[in-house]
Amino acid sequence: MATQIKPCTFSILQRVEILLGFYSVIFAESLCEVAEIGISDFIAYFGYRVK
Repeated sequence: MATQIKPCTFSILQRVEILLGFYSVIFAESLCEVAEIGISDFIAYFGYRVK
């Protein structure tokens, strides 16, 4: 019984880890896009104020 349960739980944990990794990559990319947009807006605003 124990040998049958272990691989099953391991595969479930592996799937959860893969999903978490996938979502963290998407989250990181969206954060980077937001940061880039914010930085470019800030630079444009600052450049406008300096002129």
